[in-house]
Amino acid sequence: MSKNDFDISEFENRQARVRVEMEKTGIDLLLVIAPAHINYLIGTPSKGYQEFQVLFFPLKPDKLTILTRLPDVPHLEAESLADEVIGWGGREPEDPIEVMKRIMTEKN
Repeated sequence: MSKNDFDISEFENRQARVRVEMEKTGIDLLLVIAPAHINYLIGTPSKGYQEFQVLFFPLKPDKLTILTRLPDVPHLEAESLADEVIGWGGREPEDPIEVMKRIMTEKN
């Protein structure tokens, strides 16, 4: 499934329902790592079953950022509703958890 399989309003409704539940339980930022759940929220056929990726899903509607391995960036930019796609890895070994922590620090 990609962002093109449903109207944008379907994804907006899904995101709104998740945010209602986040507010009920006091969650300010949901770190979504399950590929099926990322797909549900931003409509992307995920390859995250093999490599680490995380969707930063804030309580208040804002930019949706996803961290994925560097070779998957163009695919997620084209096929998802993520506003920002950040890649980890590349020529030099990189710990994706360290990149995730850096993103969280930068975004408060």
